[in-house]
Amino acid sequence: MSRTLRLAVAQTTVPEDPGDRRALHASGTEIRDLMRRAAAAGVRLVQFP
Repeated sequence: MSRTLRLAVAQTTVPEDPGDRRALHASGTEIRDLMRRAAAAGVRLVQFP
């Protein structure tokens, strides 16, 4: 029996200042959105480079 693993590669915006709380929050929101969209497309693994 063959098993398939659907995966996706996603690129997010990287904040210039790692101490910028608003930028980090926005980045987290973007990552969660990309993960939701991938899951809706049947993806089981998302790679964020």
